[in-house]
Amino acid sequence: MHLTPRLTLSRHYERDEDAIDASVAAVQRLRCHFPDAIFLVHPLHEEDPTEQATFEGFAQRLPEVTMVDMAAFLPRPSSEEQWDNWYLPDDGHPSDLGLRIYGETVAAYLIDRFQERRSAGDEQMAAREALCP
Repeated sequence: MHLTPRLTLSRHYERDEDAIDASVAAVQRLRCHFPDAIFLVHPLHEEDPTEQATFEGFAQRLPEVTMVDMAAFLPRPSSEEQWDNWYLPDDGHPSDLGLRIYGETVAAYLIDRFQERRSAGDEQMAAREALCP
């Protein structure tokens, strides 16, 4: 049985500026609905300097947005081999181990952030908590 795809997706932009413009617009729409949203930056197995430059251009256009580089919070691998085990071979996506480590790191970061805001007496957070007994 031969099926003809009806949906075509273009996931890439010809120019970095176009990708940045589209991403900035998307984040601004999200922030209209979720003004306290934070954006976590997941580390890549092998950083591509051109992608890093594109991301920095994107982040510079949104100085009011909290973007957290999670690489700064991850435990440091003891070796290159251990780092490689956090990702699938010849793929670049996180392995089960890598996802577990990343998930635990994100959970700890969010708990700490919540507790810091709570102890600082964030009035907006207190009002939200009153809505959700």
